[in-house]
Amino acid sequence: MAIKSTQVFLVGAGPGHLGYLTLRGIQCLKQADVVLYDHLVPKGFRQFCSQEAECISVSKQKGHHSATQDHIHSLLKKYTDAGKIVTRLKGGDPTIFGRCGEEMVFLNNHGISFEVVPGVSSSIGVPIFSGIPITHRHLSRSVAIVTGTVLDGSQLDAELLPQADTLVILMGVTHLKEISAQLIQQSRFSATTPVAFIQNGSTASQKYITGTLSSIADDVKSAGLSSPAIIVVGEVVSLQPTLDWAAQLPLMGRRVWVCRQKDQADEWVTQLMNLGADVHHLPLLNFEPTTETTNNTMILSDIDNCECIGLTRLNAVNFFIKRLLSLGVDTRYLKSKPIICLSQRIAGHLQSFGLAAD
Repeated sequence: MAIKSTQVFLVGAGPGHLGYLTLRGIQCLKQADVVLYDHLVPKGFRQFCSQEAECISVSKQKGHHSATQDHIHSLLKKYTDAGKIVTRLKGGDPTIFGRCGEEMVFLNNHGISFEVVPGVSSSIGVPIFSGIPITHRHLSRSVAIVTGTVLDGSQLDAELLPQADTLVILMGVTHLKEISAQLIQQSRFSATTPVAFIQNGSTASQKYITGTLSSIADDVKSAGLSSPAIIVVGEVVSLQPTLDWAAQLPLMGRRVWVCRQKDQADEWVTQLMNLGADVHHLPLLNFEPTTETTNNTMILSDIDNCECIGLTRLNAVNFFIKRLLSLGVDTRYLKSKPIICLSQRIAGHLQSFGLAAD
């Protein structure tokens, strides 16, 4: 039996923070020939794609020109028929109101092999990024995730709103006032039940407001907030003022672009993210050794005739070692030559090749 390789990866990208993209999701992006991505995925996902990958927006935004689900299906078939590996990148978790089920059925019906990669759902990631645990032993023993809009765009009927200690409502902005009124009638909630409204959760553009079921619709209107947003209803929201850990980070709410080379940006990106920044990596420079044979190209006689070797940059170390290997020798050829490095960092990088700077 022939082994059939995966043609489509249905990947959850998390709620918006690039750090919430999973390791498996990054692996799927790296091997993709084509990435079909939604509007709410982290903007920095492209750094994980190959330079040859084609990235196509298939956003579905209310009030904007959007790709239909049929069009997305046709693209999946078009590219897989051409032998391409496709990563379908969705915000949050692909199976939670992400139409993943519809795409799985389509792929299955057309004999297209696929893999589903779970993601951090916005229903979980966004509240905790704002200091709201959706369960708590003393406040919430159950949680329900519900859409605030049904297929035809109308609001939910009261009987469709589940009974749970905590409700996380997605796509409920349009009908927030009506939903709040319906929830007040439930036995679990009242007009004073705490509510959080979180817009653009886990990104540098995150804004949120807390209120009660009786006030939240007017509070949101006064604050000028809108979609994309999620709504959290329940007593766990009362913990938010004291548990808002992300707000304590010094760069929270700041978007930072890192323009260093891809192989030298990781340390900067990690430190900035640890400080709360929403980091985007956009390398603007690329260093490459010349491929032409010129008077400036190092040959073995240059090493033989020199008194010492000076390395002034990390890239200099990389190119020097690469050039040695291309000449058919390795670091043993340098056994009698002193090596000078401009900094401890460059010396440390040189040491990774088995050479100690003098």
